[in-house]
Amino acid sequence: MKEPLYLFLLALNNSGSTAFIKFLNTSPNTSMLTSNGEGQWLPPVQKIMRERPWDPTREMPWEFIQAKYLEKWNHNSKILLEKSPPNLLRAKSIQKVFPGVKFIVMNRNRYAQCSSCFFRYHKTQLLWKKSVKGKIKSLLNIADEHNNSKKKIPKGFSEIASEWLFKSEYQKYNLETLNNVMQISYEEFAQDPIATKHKMLEFCPELETLDIPDKLHVKDRVSHIRNFNQEQIEELKKEDLQAISDVLRSRLDLLDYFGYELI
Repeated sequence: MKEPLYLFLLALNNSGSTAFIKFLNTSPNTSMLTSNGEGQWLPPVQKIMRERPWDPTREMPWEFIQAKYLEKWNHNSKILLEKSPPNLLRAKSIQKVFPGVKFIVMNRNRYAQCSSCFFRYHKTQLLWKKSVKGKIKSLLNIADEHNNSKKKIPKGFSEIASEWLFKSEYQKYNLETLNNVMQISYEEFAQDPIATKHKMLEFCPELETLDIPDKLHVKDRVSHIRNFNQEQIEELKKEDLQAISDVLRSRLDLLDYFGYELI
């Protein structure tokens, strides 16, 4: 069986990866395994790939996963796109199994990414999770409770910021150790999609051509490609910004590596 060119987008969740993979899929030579480009939701592998996905000690049976990907792959296309976020923990293992794979490492402003995570996944839970006295628990209490419990508890900004550091450390490792790899940021893509288009075609000429869509449907939003960072950061309160900064301050070197600063 012939194999495609594997093009893996390694991106933190809530970092613009859905918009970016849809942008890549405007090439006439690409196909995706699922509507959002995440192979982890493909039924034959979903149970495997969604078991402790963010546990770096969890090994994945990549030969089996690759076989299922090839069964689903549109054989009329030359390039198979994949962007499951937890893949960024296992890129070296992926490289061993997927021949000729190319990687795109993507990151995003830490405050905007934390805001997006919180308001999409945790805000509603926090509003409704009350203490026995009927008072809404503080974010710090929620975070402390999460660290001392196996239950799924809404995360606070400190924990979300810690996750940004954890995942960004892996992204740094990926950039420094993978064979065929390029770096892109959410900001670079959102602010100058034309330059991003040329950068992508230079890195992966097999794409041949890319279009810049007038509108992209991403989750609950329909918009042209643009930078949402500022409005998402503006949703954060002063104490939220402080909680994020307090965590990030421990790794100023990592922020600098990706071109970011404390607010």
